[in-house]
Amino acid sequence: MIVGADEAGRGPVLGPLVVAAVAIPVADLQRLIDLGVDDSKALSPKKREELSQIIHEEPTWQVSIIECSPERIDLTMETKTLNDLEVDLFGEAINGLDIERIEELILDACDTNEARFGRNVTSRISSVKVVESVISKHGADADNPVAGAASIVAKVHRDKVIESIAKDRGFNVGSGYPSDPNTQSVLPILLSQEQPDPDLRWGWKTVKRQWSDLGRGLPPKRSDFIEGRRQSRIDQWSSASVKSEADTPRDESDDF
Repeated sequence: MIVGADEAGRGPVLGPLVVAAVAIPVADLQRLIDLGVDDSKALSPKKREELSQIIHEEPTWQVSIIECSPERIDLTMETKTLNDLEVDLFGEAINGLDIERIEELILDACDTNEARFGRNVTSRISSVKVVESVISKHGADADNPVAGAASIVAKVHRDKVIESIAKDRGFNVGSGYPSDPNTQSVLPILLSQEQPDPDLRWGWKTVKRQWSDLGRGLPPKRSDFIEGRRQSRIDQWSSASVKSEADTPRDESDDF
């Protein structure tokens, strides 16, 4: 099998980072080319949707998707780098494929050092017995149709998540990128509560700057918020337990 892996959503301030891995038999490579598979950024939304559906439905092809939440991104980046996280996510996506041998693994490198990224991702692969060849390079999604297929799958999946976020909030949130005027316009709303909206990346400079501009200093760290939320739940459970014991009539004959 030939495997391609790519991501969508590395830079946005809103929404998940999605990594996809696509595996196809070597003999099917020409079919991807004939379908017009390319870097997702070079295709229209309609074409991406059409191709993603074909890729998912082809019986001899496999797709693995890892959706990394903003919460996981923030928690990881309190101690590691975004490159470290992407290495883990690429490894998880590839491990999600049900294959034992990869003739060629093509990675759209997320590190300035392409070879290092390839080595690091390969070290995370545990489910595949043999990886014969690894190609790790920038722009692999434009150069190789299998990596292009992965980029399409990741992009379409992320776009659907963004659509879901918009539907849940009841307003257009744009693409999630800080440069998007639609996203910029809704950030004050998403930062209007006691904590930033959970679908924002709290550690991003854009969030920190806007939170500060609102006169609120630095936004809370995810780890502090989660610990506080956990403690609050413990307190609630404890209170509920005490109340339950105090308010429940006791039959003295049941005391042994």
